Amino acid sequence: MQYTESLYDPFLPLQPLSRQKSSDEEYVAKIAKSLQRWDRWRWCAVLFYVAFLGAVIWLGFRTVATVRFFHGMWGNQNQAPLAEEIVAVGVILGLNVGFLFHSSLMGLATAFTGFRNERLLVKYFNRLQASVEISSRHDSFVNGS
Repeated sequence: MQYTESLYDPFLPLQPLSRQKSSDEEYVAKIAKSLQRWDRWRWCAVLFYVAFLGAVIWLGFRTVATVRFFHGMWGNQNQAPLAEEIVAVGVILGLNVGFLFHSSLMGLATAFTGFRNERLLVKYFNRLQASVEISSRHDSFVNGS
């Protein structure tokens, strides 16, 4: 089969991701709207992450209790027939609980202090627009138009 451009386009998977370029004003307006929506629903995120953090802490205690239960079923760890499996399950559950704990803390941090870059972008863009408007009014006044 002969290679033709219509049969194989290496950038075909990326085409749905490409969008029309928007102007700076439209881009900043979208970000400002997203920030307003985030500020309106922030309390829901805080409640969710606090509940999630409580569930992760409870899960951590249950994990320790489960591993202790399996360890206690066979007495001494050296005599337990499934000692390696118990340790492996404990490590896997501990890593999962640690990851969930980290995720919940990062979610709470984002809920309280997030999106600084976007807020600064909107703030300075609005200042720039105001200064351009003032200078254009001043120029039109000086030129007498």
